[in-house]
Amino acid sequence: MGFGRGLFRRRESASRDEIFGKWAVDILRAFPEVVSAEFDAAEFHVDVVYADGTPQQCGLRTPFRLAEGLDGEEAVQLLAEYLRGALAASTAMAEPVADWATMAPTLRPVLRPAGDLTLEVQGQRIGENIVWRPLLPCLTERVVIDLPTSMRTVSPEDLVEWGVDAHTVFATARTNMTDFAVETVSGFDPDEGVHFLSDDDGDLYAGSLPLVEGWLAGLGNKAGAQPLCFVPGSFGVLAGVASSPERVCELVAVAREMFDNAVRPVSPVPYTVDGQGRLVPFTVPLGHPAWAAIRSAEAALAAPVYAAQYPSLQADVDSGRRTEYVAELLHVRAPNGIEDTVAAWTDTVPTLLPRAHVVSMVDLATASLFPVPWEVLDREVGLRSVPGLFPPRFLVEHHPDQATLARLRAAGRWGTG
Repeated sequence: MGFGRGLFRRRESASRDEIFGKWAVDILRAFPEVVSAEFDAAEFHVDVVYADGTPQQCGLRTPFRLAEGLDGEEAVQLLAEYLRGALAASTAMAEPVADWATMAPTLRPVLRPAGDLTLEVQGQRIGENIVWRPLLPCLTERVVIDLPTSMRTVSPEDLVEWGVDAHTVFATARTNMTDFAVETVSGFDPDEGVHFLSDDDGDLYAGSLPLVEGWLAGLGNKAGAQPLCFVPGSFGVLAGVASSPERVCELVAVAREMFDNAVRPVSPVPYTVDGQGRLVPFTVPLGHPAWAAIRSAEAALAAPVYAAQYPSLQADVDSGRRTEYVAELLHVRAPNGIEDTVAAWTDTVPTLLPRAHVVSMVDLATASLFPVPWEVLDREVGLRSVPGLFPPRFLVEHHPDQATLARLRAAGRWGTG
C-alpha cells in the first residue's frame, strides 16, 4: 500500500501534500519546545517558532520522498523521526560553539550542489551564512561539524569564534578523513570493476573521500589504470577505473541510476585526477561510447543547479538590484538523441548567461536562430564571468561583428560542443 493511501481515500478533497503537511504540523506541535507550527503549502514546509522566539523552516520534500511506498502508520513514524532530527539539529546549531582545539577533530568535508547558495532562509542567503568554496562545475565543498546526533555546516561566525581562517578549516576537515581514505584504498579490489562504498546513515562521510588528497590517485595506482569516481548521492561513493570504454560506460550507467534514485542527489558526472593530483571532471572525445551518457550526466547536474539559482537572481532584477536579463538554462534532447544544456543570447540585451553546452544566438538581420558550442563562443569572444556568482554566469550584450558571427555559424552544430 502506498503511504497514507487509506487516509487519501477518506479525504479525497485533500491532496497528498496537504495531508502530509497536516501530519507534520500535528507532530511538531506535540514537541514541548515548539509554540507554533504552520504549514506553507506553496513552499511545502512548516514555519516553526520555538519557545524562545526562534523561527525555523522545516522542509518536507525529503521526508515526503522517503515516505513513498510506506503505509500511513509507517509514513507518520518516518516523518516524526525526520522532524525530531531536524529539531535536534536546530538545537545543536543554537548551542555555543566550543573552542578550536575541541571542534577541529569533529570537522568533515562534504560535496554539495551549488544551487542552494542564493536561496533565502528568513531573509538571508545560504551562501552568505556558511563556509564554502567552488570545487567542480556546479559543485561546492563545505565543512560540517559532526555532532553525536546531528551535523551542522560551519559558518563564518564559527571562524571568528575559533580564530582560524577558512583555509585552515578546509585543510583540517580533509585531514580528518585521511585514516579512512587509507583504509579504503587498502581494501579496494580493482578486479571487481564497479566498487560502491555504501554509507547509509552518513556517519562515514564516504562521499567526501574524493576530496582527500591521494585517495583517488591511490585507487588508480593500485589498479594500474585511470581512476574514476562518482558521488551520485549524499551517502556513499562509487569508484572504478577506466580500464576499457565498456567499463567506463558501465560505471557511468550505474552512477546515473543511483543519482536518479537518490533521496539527496549530488552528481552523476564522472571525476578523475589530473597530472597534479587534482580532482577534475572525466571527459572523453566525441565518438567514445560513453560520450553521450557523460554529456547527459553533465546536463542532469547543471540544469537543476542553475534552475535553483535563477529565482533569486530574477528577484534581484524585479527589485531593481540588477538590470540584466537572467537567462535560463534548458536541458534539451536533440532529434539525434544527444542531450544538451542550452541558453539564449539575444543581441543588444544585457544578459547573465549561464554556462551551457550550447548557446543559441539570434541574428536580428534574418530573425534566425543558430546554435554555438560554448567552447567555440568563448574562444571567439572571450567570455568573462560575473564576480560573486556560483555556478558562474557571464555578462554578454552585443553580438560580435559579422565576420565573427560567420565563423560562429560555421562552427555551430548540435551535440558537438
